[in-house]
Amino acid sequence: YGGYTMNNNNCVIFASNYTDKNPYENKIELPGHDYYRFQQSLMESGFSETTASRVAIDSGRSVSVLRHQLKFVATKPKWTQREDLKKVIPVMLLGRWVDALDGDKKLIGELTGEKYEDISPLLLEWLNIDDSPFGYYNHCWYVLSPYDTFLYINEFVTDDCFKRFACVLKETLADLDSNAADLLNPNSFVYSVGKRQYSGQTRDGLCLTLILRALLDNKRQGQWQVDAIVKEIFETSELNWWLTYRHGDVVSYLAEASPKAFIEYIEKDLRKDKPLMQHLFVPIKKNHFLASEYEVVYTHILFALEMLAWMPEYLIRVSLILAQLAKIPNESNYGNKPINSLVDIYRLWLPMTSVDAENRCKAIRRIC
Repeated sequence: YGGYTMNNNNCVIFASNYTDKNPYENKIELPGHDYYRFQQSLMESGFSETTASRVAIDSGRSVSVLRHQLKFVATKPKWTQREDLKKVIPVMLLGRWVDALDGDKKLIGELTGEKYEDISPLLLEWLNIDDSPFGYYNHCWYVLSPYDTFLYINEFVTDDCFKRFACVLKETLADLDSNAADLLNPNSFVYSVGKRQYSGQTRDGLCLTLILRALLDNKRQGQWQVDAIVKEIFETSELNWWLTYRHGDVVSYLAEASPKAFIEYIEKDLRKDKPLMQHLFVPIKKNHFLASEYEVVYTHILFALEMLAWMPEYLIRVSLILAQLAKIPNESNYGNKPINSLVDIYRLWLPMTSVDAENRCKAIRRIC
């Protein structure tokens, strides 16, 4: 009917997606929802700025997910009733992956027990169902709303499935940057990241699932399981591991998933004769073209500590760690230093912690 209709000076709009390989003229690509405009629309609907920001993030800016979160739809999404749900759950735990990268596809095989080529048709089918939990852009697959999705699937995640997830997480985080160690060489010109097997999207997706497991799975002692996993990752880490993850959010994600394991690891390390943190918190003086400049490789650790300082139960321990790190000589002109983090946490105006003034004063007396 399309040819007949168009011959009568009508316009035909045909809905397509990336799986359709037919080339179309006059293609119209609809943009995704911009975070700022999505948040502004929620605020215009009566939400506060804080709530609008949280809802925009939790919903993945998906209107269908938003409808369920705001309880405009009383029932669960239709995909939760599908018979093949359990086949897709391991992939949902991965969170994100790049289908152009063999390493990411291998991880899906390890999680599902099937080759990626065999499960790919099922994933394409799920991508095109109503209220699909998946999104796709530029070879990157992702779960639209990890929080929302995890709430629906958590009861179906078996112990065996989570064990495979834990193995995949540790395997992925053991994929290190081959050039990272060269950063410590004052005469090194290495600034590029060495080739790695797995994508950054996959690492972030796995870490976010780990956080959700600790946060939402109370029936099966999810926090205890996550503590054990994060503790093992930190205890087996070496200098090259910390240098590899000097950029990105992996260290902060792990610290958020298990504050206990992160803090205990650094406290234990600082009690050693030759702490690993000592190597990381000494600025590296680079000699380039007759000029000298400093490079630091510890900001990811500072960010994680500053995040945990917001929690009253960890304020004193974090402060004591920062006080010890502040003793390490630092002649760089970088603003990110342990002493400056302490100042930000305890300043009178806009303190970087949720602890009230009285308890901040008590904490200062402890660390002094």
